[in-house]
Amino acid sequence: MEEKLLSFARILTIKNDLLTLVIDELKEKWAKKDEFALFVQSVYEFVCFDKAFFSFPNLREDVLQVFLLHRYDKDIDKDLLTKMNYVISVFNSLKTSSEEETSDAIIDFCTKEMILREHVFSNYTTLIESVASDIDIFISILDDTLDEYNNELLVLTTLNYFGNVFKEMYQDEEIKEVVKAYLEKVINKKGLLRGNIKKYSKHIKGEFLE
Repeated sequence: MEEKLLSFARILTIKNDLLTLVIDELKEKWAKKDEFALFVQSVYEFVCFDKAFFSFPNLREDVLQVFLLHRYDKDIDKDLLTKMNYVISVFNSLKTSSEEETSDAIIDFCTKEMILREHVFSNYTTLIESVASDIDIFISILDDTLDEYNNELLVLTTLNYFGNVFKEMYQDEEIKEVVKAYLEKVINKKGLLRGNIKKYSKHIKGEFLE
């Protein structure tokens, strides 16, 4: 379980970086050899986990730009090279011949994310905010600091997403207890117009934690 959690954390971290950092920041963060190796491993795991994320051409281009930092080094590790070549092959398969096809692929990705999170986002920006926040909420679960978030809906959409794509994490007793305690607190919180939040919390608890 620990290795699966670490792999999931790597995927969430690289997802956040690709959504929030510009290319120069990405290059600076992952330029050193050790960090570069971790970047390649993380992207490789991400592509194997959910290649649809890379339907966005700019995200593929950013990854390839970072790859160029060391891809042609004479001492490049063969395993890293193999993984980079695999990623490039998948990226090539995702290329579309028209803007319409690219737009359709992006819409499909966004629709899938809303289904996994079981929430209809009001706009593209709030959806991307939710996707980018996954790693922070994952770390907060491990640190038992979910209560620090003021935006309950942001947390709940991610908890629902985790349940759908990595339900095994809720089999970890410590993680299960942290998430369950948070959901119960949200459910029991008093206030007007909290019906939908309570219903959403009860759904997550019943679907993934009981």
